[in-house]
Amino acid sequence: MFVSFIFDASIVGMYMLKYISMIILSCLKYNDME
Repeated sequence: MFVSFIFDASIVGMYMLKYISMIILSCLKYNDME
């Protein structure tokens, strides 16, 4: 059960990293446009 918890946490962390990186990239593109 503990192993499955770590597995779920790693998946959530990966999704959060993807989401955060997408936001940062969009912010950089927006700043370049101005």
